[in-house]
Amino acid sequence: MFDCAFYIGTEAQAREIAAEMAHPEEALETTGLTDVDLANVFAIAAAEDFDFDKHEWLPVVEEQDYQLYQMPPRFQKLLAEADVQVLKQWADEWAQAEEFRLDEDDEFQEEDEDFVEQLAQLLISLSALAKQTAEAQIFVMIYTDWLPGEEEIAAYEREMD
Repeated sequence: MFDCAFYIGTEAQAREIAAEMAHPEEALETTGLTDVDLANVFAIAAAEDFDFDKHEWLPVVEEQDYQLYQMPPRFQKLLAEADVQVLKQWADEWAQAEEFRLDEDDEFQEEDEDFVEQLAQLLISLSALAKQTAEAQIFVMIYTDWLPGEEEIAAYEREMD
């Protein structure tokens, strides 16, 4: 599972925070998102067909333990201008993404209303961040060291018994 931290700053501030592997107090934290997931929601917000090269978050630093990306300015503007109803529509469409719907056996899962609500709350929080920015940008640090989730830890513990 990947951990993510979204925060506002300049590129220099973001690089410093990332190098220290720190989370600012005001960071918006979540888990389970990749750069592809973030590019996908940008395409949805822009009402465009997904094209990773066009919707990619801007890579700033790629290290062994983390990757730092800047939110594309166009997506930041779309988030700042969107109302809650639009954000919820984006979340509903985003939840349909193949990456979210496949289980461990590559079988499609039924839509989970709680998951859609979690995505909506994330987008609402990102919109609030986007509205706070003046000359700063929004960055996301994705920790790439794989961190086992509760199920993986429980499975490992059962194997060790």
